[in-house]
Amino acid sequence: MSALSVQANRRIVDAYDLGRFTHIVDAGGGDGTNAIALAKRYPNLKVTVYDSESVCRIAQQRIVAAGLSDRVFTWVGNFLDDPFPPGVDAIMFCHIFTIWSMERNLELLRKCAQALPEDGAVVLFNMMGDDDDTGPISTALGSPYFLAIATGEGMLHSWQDYEQAMLAAGFSKVTRVGDLPLNHGLLVARK
Repeated sequence: MSALSVQANRRIVDAYDLGRFTHIVDAGGGDGTNAIALAKRYPNLKVTVYDSESVCRIAQQRIVAAGLSDRVFTWVGNFLDDPFPPGVDAIMFCHIFTIWSMERNLELLRKCAQALPEDGAVVLFNMMGDDDDTGPISTALGSPYFLAIATGEGMLHSWQDYEQAMLAAGFSKVTRVGDLPLNHGLLVARK
């Protein structure tokens, strides 16, 4: 899964103009790879990696090594239970929403909608299933991993399922960016 993420995540910085935001939270941002790439691509963007304490320590080391401590930060916590950092206008999830059921994802999207300002956005990047649930084959191959090994409730959900959840959570405009490698897609939902 890690190798797949590394290959796919390279496309995030160019898939959509994330430079239109001022401060993005990379929820579950791990070692800061995405945050550093975004900050390098968009010189006016601030990015905060939101993860556990031990993971944030690793991210902080990488941020310092990249010379981006003035624009890339860490925030320790559990985004399922703790508040999002203040002063952000976008919350990004990369390869996170496949971990849980759509019910739990909807709860998290509602939390994002409450935390974001007007015209704030949630950005979702991961592998996507077809709207009619007939493919791609990666959904059939990847879903058992999330269902049986990762959490017991996740799967590769369809574009349509994510879009419906975003609208139900209080977002009003959803942009779909497809044709990304490895059956990935990007959804940007604005308030």
